[in-house]
Amino acid sequence: MRCLSTVQFRLSINGYLTDPFHSTRGIRQGDPLSPYLFLLIAEGLSAATRLQESQALFSGIQICRGAPPLSHLLFADDSMVFSPVHPQASASLNGILDLYNKATGQLVNREKSSILFSPNTSAESQNQFRQDLHLMGEGFISKYLGAPHCVARVSNSMFHYLLQKVSSKLKSWNEKFFSRAGKETLIKAVVQAIPSFAMSSFKVPKSICSKIQSLIAKFWWGSQGTNKIHWKNWDSISVSKFFGGLGFRILSSHNQALLAKQAWRTWNDRNSLLHSVLKARYFKNSDFMNAPSGHNSSFTWRSILWGRHLLQKGLVWKIGTGTSIPLSAPNWIPNTKHPILLHSLHQSQAFVSFFINDDSTWNTRKLKHYFPPYQVDRILTTPIDPLSSDSLIWGFHSSGILTVKSAYHLACTLHSAQVPSSSNPNPYFHWWKTLWSLPVPPKIKHFIWRAFHHILPCSLNLFHKRSLPDPLCSICGYDKESVSHALIGCTRAKSIWKSSTFKQFYLSYYRSDIKDFLLQAFQVLPKQEFQVFITFIWQIWNTRNSILFNKNHTTNNVEEFVVNYLQEYKDVQHSQKHDTQPSEVSSITQSSHQHWLLSLSPDTPALFVDAALDHQAGLTGAGFVFKRGYQTVLASQSRRLPGVVSPIFSEGQALLQSLKWCIDSQFTPQVVFSDCLNLVSKVNGD
Repeated sequence: MRCLSTVQFRLSINGYLTDPFHSTRGIRQGDPLSPYLFLLIAEGLSAATRLQESQALFSGIQICRGAPPLSHLLFADDSMVFSPVHPQASASLNGILDLYNKATGQLVNREKSSILFSPNTSAESQNQFRQDLHLMGEGFISKYLGAPHCVARVSNSMFHYLLQKVSSKLKSWNEKFFSRAGKETLIKAVVQAIPSFAMSSFKVPKSICSKIQSLIAKFWWGSQGTNKIHWKNWDSISVSKFFGGLGFRILSSHNQALLAKQAWRTWNDRNSLLHSVLKARYFKNSDFMNAPSGHNSSFTWRSILWGRHLLQKGLVWKIGTGTSIPLSAPNWIPNTKHPILLHSLHQSQAFVSFFINDDSTWNTRKLKHYFPPYQVDRILTTPIDPLSSDSLIWGFHSSGILTVKSAYHLACTLHSAQVPSSSNPNPYFHWWKTLWSLPVPPKIKHFIWRAFHHILPCSLNLFHKRSLPDPLCSICGYDKESVSHALIGCTRAKSIWKSSTFKQFYLSYYRSDIKDFLLQAFQVLPKQEFQVFITFIWQIWNTRNSILFNKNHTTNNVEEFVVNYLQEYKDVQHSQKHDTQPSEVSSITQSSHQHWLLSLSPDTPALFVDAALDHQAGLTGAGFVFKRGYQTVLASQSRRLPGVVSPIFSEGQALLQSLKWCIDSQFTPQVVFSDCLNLVSKVNGD
C-alpha cells in the first residue's frame, strides 16, 4: 500500500515540545524527519491491525499448520497485508485503513496499491475482493527493491533483469576512457553489487552468473565498446590480489556466501519470525541443521539450504568443558574431518572432556597415547575456554561469527583449485602483499601484475593470439619479443639498464625470466629502491611503445624521469591528505604504553602480563609480575602450559592465569599491562 498525507505533528526536542508542523507533501525517503515519521506511521498501522485481530474481526494467513499467522509486514514506506479472501476480511481491512486514516491523517493511494491472489482463488472471488477494497490499479509488482517478489519454479528468465541492469551500466561506461585502476573500482563497487540483493535471498542460476561475468570481462579487457584480447581467464583474475589475481568476485561463490549468512541468522536467532515460519514448514520435529529439503519445497528454502551447506563446512567446535563433544564429531580438531583413535575407549569416556585436565589444559600424556602425532599437534593448537560451554562457532573469523567475506573465501577455496590452501600453498604471498601496498600509481602496479604473468601485448604474445604474422622484435629484429625480451633483453632495454643505477643488479640477473627478475629485485633491493625499480620497468615499456607507435627514439634520462614522476605523485598524494588525525592517533597509540608507565604513582598496584611460544617443545609460557608502582616487585610467577595456540590466545591465557592468581591471593591491580595491542583492544572493546 502507498500512502498520501497531510499530517500534523509535535516533536519533543531536548525535553521541550515544538510548535505543531505539517507534512503537507507526504512522507518521503530522504526527508530529515522521515525515519521518525516512518516509525510512528508504521506503529499506527500495526496498532490498527492488532485491534481488529484482538476482536476476532480479522486474521492473517498461515503457510501450514503450526506456523505463526502473518497479517502484515512493514518495510520503510511500504506495507504488505495478508488476508483470507471473504467479505468479512475485506470489510475489516477497510476498517483498519479507515481507523489508520483518522489516527494519522494518511490516506491509502489505492491506484498505486496492488494485490496478489493464490492460484486456487476463483476469478469471481478475486473480482469481488478487488471491488470491496477499491483496488482497480496495476497488477501485483514483479520485483521489490531489485529482487523477484514471488518465485515459483526457478528459471533463467526470472533473473534476466540482472543481466539487463549490468549490461546497461557497462554500456554507459564503454564510450569513456578508464584506467585499469578506474575500471577495477567501477567493477567492484558498482557492477558486482547489482545482483547482491537478489543473491541474499535466492540461488541465482550459474548461467546468469556466468553471463554477468562475461559482460564484466569484456569491459575489463576492452575499451570504447570494442572486443579485445582476453589475456587471462576470469577465474584466474578473480583470485585474491594476495594470491596473484585482482580480487574480482566469483559471483556464484558470493551468492552462496550471502545465503550462508541467511542460514547463520536462521540458525542463531531462533526467536525470529523467519525461523518460526520455516520450522513449522520444514523441520517441525528437528532442528535447522538437520532439516531435510522436504517435499515440494519452495525455491527460497532450497536456496537457504545451499547456504547451509557452506555454513556447515565452516563450523568448528569452541571447546569449553568438552563434555558435549563426542570424539567422533568432526571439526573439533583443526583441519581434521575424521579423528583417528589408536586405542579404543569406553563409550562413557569417548568425549573431548576425557583429554582435558582439571585446570582446563590439555592432557598431553593421554593425547599422545590415543591419537597419532600429527593430530596431537593440531589438538594442542586448539584453545580451551573454561568459562563457556561447548558450542559450534564459525571457524574462519576471529569473532566466531560468520561474515560474508570469510564465507566467500571459504566458498572459493572449496570450489576452485586455483585458490591456495594448505595442500596448495601460495609461495608469492609476501610479494603480492608488498606490491599492492607500494605508494606508487595504481597503473604501475597493474602493469607489473601483467608483466609478472607474461600477458603484456608483446610480439610473441600477439603472434600466439594470431594478431601478428611473426613474433620477432620490431626494434632489434634479432629475437622473438617475449615480455622478458622487451623489458630486459632487447638492445634498447639493455642500453637503458646499463646507464642506470641498477646496472650491477641488471648484469647479475639479466639472463633471468621477467618473473624471476622481479622476485630477485624484491629480495635484494630496499623498499624505497624497489619502488623506483618497478616504475623504471614501466617506463622501459613506455619507451618501447613510443618507438613503435610515435617513432620517438629518445630513451635518455629514463631514471631521472622516473624519480621525478614518483616524487610528483607522492607530493600530490600528500597534499590531498587534509586530515592528519590518523597519524596522530597512531603516534599516540605507540606512546600510550610509555605514557602509562611514566604516570604510575609509587603506590599504584599494577599487573604486567606476557606470554611466549615454544613451537619446538609444543608449550606456551605464561608469566606475570605484580608491582607497586613501576619498580617495587611484590610477586611474580611463570607457568608452562601444554599446546601452542595462536599469539593472541596465548596472551589471553597469560592474562587469565594471572587474574586467577590475583583473585586467589587477594591482590587487586588498578592497571594491567600487556604488550599485545590486539588483546588490549578486545578487552577494552565490546
